Amino acid sequence: MTIFGYLPPLLQSRGARTVCLVLSVLLIANLFILGSQPFAAGLIPAPWDKLAHLALFGLLAVLLMVASGFSRPWTVVVMLTLVAAADELHQRVLPGRHADPYDFGTDVAACVAATFVCSVWSRHGRRGR
Repeated sequence: MTIFGYLPPLLQSRGARTVCLVLSVLLIANLFILGSQPFAAGLIPAPWDKLAHLALFGLLAVLLMVASGFSRPWTVVVMLTLVAAADELHQRVLPGRHADPYDFGTDVAACVAATFVCSVWSRHGRRGR
């Protein structure tokens, strides 16, 4: 059996799902809490900020896919799209920050790509057993 056959059952355990849900909630909370601090303005210069968006929203998508048992990809995409929109709207009212549609697009693209990879990986793992 390949690694694809072993990991999905492990990641579908109640403990793993709970840990991933808690981590995703903490990351989303930190996105808003730390993002509203004065030091966050210009913390990561362009174009590296897009890489940070890719990493964060890709990780959030993976965590939420695990938390959902790999069973609700569209829910994960919609939820993270709303988080990305809320983050950009939040930035509009913060001094030194601005809403960037390219950041929003990067967030959504990372979420969709990571969710797709998780869905394919999960299906492959179920077939491998």
